[in-house]
Amino acid sequence: GPGQIVVKNNAIGLNYLDTYFRTGLYPLPNQEKIKVPGSEGVGHVHSVGADVNFLKEGDKVSYVTPVGAYAEYAEGYDGGASLVVELPNVLMTRTFSKVYGLGGLRIGWGYGPREMIDVMTRIRQPFNLSTVQLQAAQAAVEDMDWVPTCTVLNAAQRARLAGALRQLGVACDESHANFVLARFADEAEAAAVDLALQGEGILVRRVAGYGFPEGLRMTVGNEAQTGRLIAALTNWRETQA
Repeated sequence: GPGQIVVKNNAIGLNYLDTYFRTGLYPLPNQEKIKVPGSEGVGHVHSVGADVNFLKEGDKVSYVTPVGAYAEYAEGYDGGASLVVELPNVLMTRTFSKVYGLGGLRIGWGYGPREMIDVMTRIRQPFNLSTVQLQAAQAAVEDMDWVPTCTVLNAAQRARLAGALRQLGVACDESHANFVLARFADEAEAAAVDLALQGEGILVRRVAGYGFPEGLRMTVGNEAQTGRLIAALTNWRETQA
């Protein structure tokens, strides 16, 4: 049907998938929450090769949905596509909100077993995506130069930002996404930096609600934007001397 491409025994569906899997609408028995080994951390890339067996434990797992929102940024990571080929109960989901910059359209895509996509197609609301959403998504995937251009730029500026933070005495986690988690001395210092950056017209995200009260999530921009952020951070540090 519209928005669905069948690939061998699997299918790619241009549907907004999140609702189905948050609410458990996919009608499989024994639905239970599972913790994927190695899923801890921020922007963490986990190699599932050694842990695939846990996905094969029969009725202990109803379905597994790797959410690959940042998959394009992680070098050598397929977002779970290889698991879809190997296993019958895996649906890989991706979004157009990150590397494609289409967050306002609220659109994503999934790749999974044909039977799973068929059920989702039958239970989704009619016309759940507008023509504009579908055309924008199609134009995005047809632009073959966009993703490599963005990911190369992101990798360079991410390394630049992380290096500058460390030179300023600010720890930051290794990132494989389009942001850096900067860890300041404590929550008070993170709040002070947040206010200082706001004064420069730069918005970052406080992440105390995620368990990192001392952290600020800083999105990686282009060369000029990254330079502006580094300059503002350097100015803040100099005022502390």
